[in-house]
Amino acid sequence: MTRQKQSYKKFIKYVIGLIVAAGCTHVIQGDIRIIDADTVKIGQEKIRLLGVDAPETSQTCTCGGKKVECGKQATAALKDFAAADKIYCKGDKRDRYGRTIGECFIRRGGTEINLNRWLVSNGYAVAYTQYSKKFAGDEAQAKAEKRGLWACEYFQNPAEYRHGKKNRTHAKAKKAKKSKKAKRTVR
Repeated sequence: MTRQKQSYKKFIKYVIGLIVAAGCTHVIQGDIRIIDADTVKIGQEKIRLLGVDAPETSQTCTCGGKKVECGKQATAALKDFAAADKIYCKGDKRDRYGRTIGECFIRRGGTEINLNRWLVSNGYAVAYTQYSKKFAGDEAQAKAEKRGLWACEYFQNPAEYRHGKKNRTHAKAKKAKKSKKAKRTVR
């Protein structure tokens, strides 16, 4: 095979690779609703922010000796930061709930700002390293500089909070079942 044909074949493989790679991630844009600090909805598409775990809406933290609604604060911070901008997201995979897993962005002054990174680097969310280590460095910097959640005396990791909430709900259901059973036995 001639050198020219080899170069041509390499070039064709490269172009095909680019086309395939470009087709894997789709851009989602349109009317947006911020559901919470790590989930947005564009049209009918729910997007779970990749590599980010923000406090749950019902979650509280202790900051400055006071109990604060850190889940609601994280959501409000994202809404305030991105309010005047058009948000668009890029993603190619789905989670077990059918949500697209992706990264969301705004353009400001000609610069693309990654909202996933913004949330973690400002301490409104932690890096969800179970799924991606992409923002672990941003979390370390936010923690070192005591930004957002990291300025609080106490906050529970959102994943631990969700796990504890499930355990409490399960324990309540079990207790209610035992109570019902006890009432039936007494009669």
